[in-house]
Amino acid sequence: MKKQPSNASNTIPEIIDRATRYAQDVVDGNSGIYQIINIVNGKRYIGSAVDFNRRWRQHRNHANRGIHHSAHFQAAWNKYGVESFQFSILLKCHKDEIIDNEQIFLDRENPEYNIAKNATAPMLGRKHTDKAKQLVSISKIGKKRSPETIKKMSDYMKGKPSWIKGKKMSPEICARNSAARKGKKLPPEHCKNIGISQKGKKKPQSFVDSVRKRMTGNKYMLGKKHTPEVIAGIVERLTKHHTHNGETRTASEWGEKFGISGQSFNARMRRWGNIDRIYVPRMQ
Repeated sequence: MKKQPSNASNTIPEIIDRATRYAQDVVDGNSGIYQIINIVNGKRYIGSAVDFNRRWRQHRNHANRGIHHSAHFQAAWNKYGVESFQFSILLKCHKDEIIDNEQIFLDRENPEYNIAKNATAPMLGRKHTDKAKQLVSISKIGKKRSPETIKKMSDYMKGKPSWIKGKKMSPEICARNSAARKGKKLPPEHCKNIGISQKGKKKPQSFVDSVRKRMTGNKYMLGKKHTPEVIAGIVERLTKHHTHNGETRTASEWGEKFGISGQSFNARMRRWGNIDRIYVPRMQ
């Protein structure tokens, strides 16, 4: 079906006609809208750039390496070769206007090699394939962010609410997260960092008040008594002696030394197994 000619004063052919006066194969570093034409079949890719030269180099580099983001463009590049593609300028404009102008060209021309049809959100309505997700995951293995990057991210997020604030996870997600964490233990280095980061910190009063409010009126044990076996187990845990660096104390005494309750001490001992793993960071 043929497209009906537009009655608008600035039609695409008119814009291209004006642009051809300064369009060239080797373009200078200006911003605007460009196209890459396959001279064999006439199919095109339309995009925007703040530096035409650099953008054209990026397209060639990615296509030659077989990693161009457009699968259609990549397949054509592999089939016809670099000699079959020409780069030219459609419109020069200020960099603040390129997104709006790009969208106009995308809507009117519907270029064949463009997968993304939304200039402001290229991934809108699209999903990464499992292979693409795997490649991204592999590329990030063993990489660590530099201290400068971490500081920039921290500064950017300061004062901003958490993305999950006010939201509740569904029972399915909670069950999935629980199953994923079950049986896993944090590495010693991670525990050490947690201990160092929490050393000397106190819970905010707002947190303390919220816990107090939530626990007020709790009648879980109201009218109930522990069995002799349970009482004996509690006494044994609290009176059991633990030795560290030649110093022997009960759970309550160790808890008092490190600013936690004897119950918390025993819980951590059950999880980590020895005082060295838990408390060395706090003793330094």
